[in-house]
Amino acid sequence: MKKGFIEVKNISLEYDLEEYKINSFKEYVLSSLRKKNPPKKLKALDQINLKINKGDSIAFIGANGAGKSTL
Repeated sequence: MKKGFIEVKNISLEYDLEEYKINSFKEYVLSSLRKKNPPKKLKALDQINLKINKGDSIAFIGANGAGKSTL
C-alpha cells in the first residue's frame, strides 16, 4: 500500500454560533450581563479522513461555512 504524501485522520472542528451580532461595546457589556443559553454549534468538519498522493490534484467545493478553508 502506497503511503500518502499528505494524510489526515479523524479531523473534526466545531464553532459556537452567536444568536445575534454585537455591533457596539454597549451591546457587548449588556449581553455579558444577561443570562445566556448555551451557544448553538456548527460542525464545520466531522471526522474527515483524507489521503493525497504525490501528483494528485484536488479541489474543495462547498457552500460558505462548509469547512473548505479550515481543512
